[in-house]
Amino acid sequence: MSGLVALAAAFSCGFAGGALTLLAPTLRRGRASQALRRDLSRLQDAEAAAQAANKLLNAAEEVAKVGSWRMDLRTGELTCSDGVYRIHGSTPGDASLTVQGALAAYHSEDQRTVGELLNAAAESGADFEHPLRLIGPDGQQRNVVVRGHCERSAAGEVTALFGVIM
Repeated sequence: MSGLVALAAAFSCGFAGGALTLLAPTLRRGRASQALRRDLSRLQDAEAAAQAANKLLNAAEEVAKVGSWRMDLRTGELTCSDGVYRIHGSTPGDASLTVQGALAAYHSEDQRTVGELLNAAAESGADFEHPLRLIGPDGQQRNVVVRGHCERSAAGEVTALFGVIM
């Protein structure tokens, strides 16, 4: 992959329209080779396909009232789908939905259970499923089920937890 194509791929992942939009005028002026134009076209097609797939996944989660999440055990970073935010009663991208914020959203009697489930899975590598009570920002209790699965490195070390909430 050429340097410009790699740059385009890197930027397009981080910004809507990203480098693909930035490079389009350069390509139209004929400064890039035909191969670069083909590569860029493929990247644009792949980006459009990924956006369409993400839109479909979000719609399915909304209809099914489920959400997916991933917690990187090395960094502590929590990544959530829009469905998780909806179930928590917040807006997608809400900065308060960190690991600590997500744990605090559970009923006070369930918070310890959630921590124990996550710790046990991280230590043993075992999948889990448990009914829990979530308290929304409106104070309303929601009964949910959380299922989790461990991701492992090539060496077999548990590196992340992936799960769904429904």
